Amino acid sequence: LIEKPRSSLALRLLGLIFNVLGRSEEAGKALSRAIAIDPSDATAYYERCLAVASSDPPSAVRDCNAALGLQPSLVVAHLGLANALLLAGQPSIASTEANLFLRLSPGNPLGYSIRGQILSALGDYAGAQRDYRSAVRSTIAVQH
Repeated sequence: LIEKPRSSLALRLLGLIFNVLGRSEEAGKALSRAIAIDPSDATAYYERCLAVASSDPPSAVRDCNAALGLQPSLVVAHLGLANALLLAGQPSIASTEANLFLRLSPGNPLGYSIRGQILSALGDYAGAQRDYRSAVRSTIAVQH
């Protein structure tokens, strides 16, 4: 599987495993191979966005945008895009994406958490605290 996978799904899974193990460079390579096999695989673009966001935010932004272009209903790609934009130093645009994600996925704790980070980057510390509290409340509500 690692040497010569021929399935984009197998390569996506391999990319996810590498990403979970903290091996983002290898994850990015596996996901790039998955995209080469199936350039219409929106999920592969999204997963590569997540894998490369911390090391290459501009590429992550392109990948999340590509995922959304291929599959506009891939709601989590808005969250990935918000995070990538924040890492790319574009918190105002990131805020728009985080707000869109929260409209499409109301009460999602990850959405509140990312938006809290964005608001903090924008200097809105009270708003950030509100979102962090909402993230905690949402997480607790999901657990019960």
